[in-house]
Amino acid sequence: MSCHISIGTESKIAFVFSCPGRNELEAGYPAAKATGTNLSLFLSKLSAELSYGALTRKKITITNAWDKVEYEELTKRSEATSDDIKGTLNIQRLSKELENISDLIVCCGDKALLAVNECALKTKPKVVTLKHLGNKGLNSIKFDLNGKEILSAKKARELGDKRSAKIIGKENTALRLQILSKNIANQIKI
Repeated sequence: MSCHISIGTESKIAFVFSCPGRNELEAGYPAAKATGTNLSLFLSKLSAELSYGALTRKKITITNAWDKVEYEELTKRSEATSDDIKGTLNIQRLSKELENISDLIVCCGDKALLAVNECALKTKPKVVTLKHLGNKGLNSIKFDLNGKEILSAKKARELGDKRSAKIIGKENTALRLQILSKNIANQIKI
């Protein structure tokens, strides 16, 4: 396994992120640390929304729009440029990695969608997009499915919530992931 790709045991679903960073380099696999934790939680929510059975990291392919590691201390940037991503060799690489995906490609962020849209895939899977599954992307979701504001742990505690900040945070993440799984289900239906 490499820090930019993990080939799943099934060829139905792939998740494409933007690029591996420091956490992925250190872990030696894609979608590490908070993003990886959120991905695993998201897969259980998505399993409930879709008819693919129990989705796990081992079953899905996880790759990146750009296969090079990017983070500030190493490369002076945290993302590849659009020109990097749309480069011929990069698109050929990504097309090859996704060539057997039959059903669904989930693009996590704009760079992932840009890259996947450049690929010429013979299998024609459904392509959907969502926010990046890192905490920064998830925390930009401010309301739950019922339109109720998702309060930060700090604010909830200030308003009298007695639960620990960690428990509130986990619940908030679950609410946000539920929104994303509904979003994907709705995109698939279109």
